[in-house]
Amino acid sequence: KSFRAWEFLLENFLCTHVSECFPVTIDVGTNNQKLLDDEVYIGFRHKRATGQEYADLLDEFMSAIRQNYQEK
Repeated sequence: KSFRAWEFLLENFLCTHVSECFPVTIDVGTNNQKLLDDEVYIGFRHKRATGQEYADLLDEFMSAIRQNYQEK
């Protein structure tokens, strides 16, 4: 089963309706060497995060969101 970040965010975020949420894009790098070598590439210039590194990054992001934007 492929990982769907939007499902994770909706299931684990503090919003109860999609109108209360906003989309987030997390740049986790690229494995495209042509982009990594391109001087005008504006993305995260590192090899793509995968596996545990990717999961840890999303966990850290979600923890920060919960800490800063949780309902009071």
